[in-house]
Amino acid sequence: METVQCQTVLVHLPNESVVYDFFREVYVFYKPIHTYLSIIMCIFGTVANFCNIVVLTRRQMRTPVNMILTAMACCDTVVLFSNLIYTTHYSFVAFKHCHPRHWSYGWALFLIAHAHLSLVGHSSSVWLS
Repeated sequence: METVQCQTVLVHLPNESVVYDFFREVYVFYKPIHTYLSIIMCIFGTVANFCNIVVLTRRQMRTPVNMILTAMACCDTVVLFSNLIYTTHYSFVAFKHCHPRHWSYGWALFLIAHAHLSLVGHSSSVWLS
């Protein structure tokens, strides 16, 4: 009887392929700037969404479509702000200084809340669109 193995990847790439080399170069280039780029995007996105919320909730702008856009901006703001806290803490504090206070019960609760907020926020934003 023949055993069937499960595969977790669709395409197996040898370590010497052109595609592997390309993605390795992208990884080497992007890894050092990812944290900083993520923080900048989270700050910009949070501020932009806050501006959207302020503008779209004015009395003259209250229409059903604008309320949906406001709800989307609120969901995205929660996701961005949660990601900003997560990225800042774990990139600059917890992983650099391995002290128990940076890995406390409170931060463990935040990590669980962050995971749930990200999923619910992204899903809600998609459903609203």
